[in-house]
Formats: sequence, structure tokens, C-alpha cells
Amino acid sequence: MKNRTIAITVAMLCFASLALLACGGLSNNSTQPVTLASTYSGTETINSTTAPVAASLTQSGTQVTGTWGNNFGGFVNIGTLSGTVSGNSLTATITSAVPGACTATLTGTSSNGILSGTFATTGNCATSQSGTFTINSANAPPTVNGAATGTLDDSIDGSGTMSATIAQTGVMLTGTFSDSFGVSGQLYGVVVGSNVYFNMQPSNSEECEVAATGSLSGNTLTGTYSVVNCSETDTGSFSMTLP
Repeated sequence: MKNRTIAITVAMLCFASLALLACGGLSNNSTQPVTLASTYSGTETINSTTAPVAASLTQSGTQVTGTWGNNFGGFVNIGTLSGTVSGNSLTATITSAVPGACTATLTGTSSNGILSGTFATTGNCATSQSGTFTINSANAPPTVNGAATGTLDDSIDGSGTMSATIAQTGVMLTGTFSDSFGVSGQLYGVVVGSNVYFNMQPSNSEECEVAATGSLSGNTLTGTYSVVNCSETDTGSFSMTLP
């Protein structure tokens, strides 16, 4: 009788252990990280001002890396992102590829393909900023890559030609540009959905920086531009053909 009682007790303990395992009662409380690998586009808000933002993320386990970019007040900022995901939460650092721009940290939560949260600039930043963002999982960005050539119509200088050599990494664009008016320099851009935002910073500091907004149809990029941080007013339109 004693042996039978022991057998029954052991059987009950085994059954209880199986039940606990089935219900997660003996788990190590670890939570599988949500999958964030995707292209995202949406908006960010700073002091009630909203701006377009995009990110292209890859993931290996709990580690998330990628590229990002925004267009806030006519100024494009782009760079890389590196962070860690725990459950459905992301903590990351974003680093700028634009000279003189700020780095920032962000925290976000993913739900049904929507990543939202807060961010704040860090380090020796001339202007401290913080805000919120909401980005949605989207299709891969269109290709804006290679040697582009085209025409422009400038409100001061008239008709001309322009060219750009663009390298694309996810949603981030970098490269060089030149035009028939003798202006050349660096290009920084971001692809947000079907829109392309880019700034052209002339090598000659006496020339004004240009902020441009375009859309891609096939391999043709068309749009408008205006100078920023400049004593004069200059606007125009452009059309460039990509490879």
C-alpha cells in the first residue's frame, strides 16, 4: 500500500509538472522579441509640428539595426539606427550622417505593424529636442540609386541642367550633385513612401543650401525646391531620370 501511495504521488507530481509547463508555469519568464524587420513610414511631432519620417530595419534575434531619415522644417536628417528589442519594445540610438546634426535615443512599442514612441536628442547638441513618432510597416522603398541627369527651372537663373550620383541604403540617400550654374556639393535624402526629400549642400559656403521634395514615377524623379537659411529667395522645379 505504501508503494502504491508513493506511485500515485509521483504520478500526480508529474501531471502537475506537465500542466505547469503547458500553462507556462515553469517558464523562465522570457518573452520572444517581436519581429521589427521591415520598412516603415509615418510622422514625427516636435512642439506640435509634424514632419515625415521613415526607417528601414533589419533584425537578428534581439538586435535591430537599420537606416532612418526625416524632413523637419525643410532640413533632411538621415543616419543609422542600432538598438535592442525586448518583447514588443524597442530601445535604440540613432546617429546622424549629416555633419553637425544631433544623435538621439528613442523608445518605442510595436503593435500590429505600427511602431510608436518617443525620442530625444543627446550629447553636445546645439538645440535639445524631444518628440513623438508613429510609423507604419510599409512596402520596401522605391529605388533611387545611381547616376541621375535632368533639367531644372530656377526662379533666378532660369533653365539649366543638373546631375546627381546617389547611393541608397534602405530609406537613406547620400551622394553628390552639380548643375549648369556652377554649383556642386553633397546631397542627403530620405525616401518616405513614394516621396523623396533631399537637401543639397554646396561646397562653396557662399552658395545657399537647397531643400527639395520630389516624387518618383517609374525612373523619373520630379519635384520642386527652395533655398533655406539664405538672404535671398530662390525657388524652382526639377526633373531627373534615374538609371
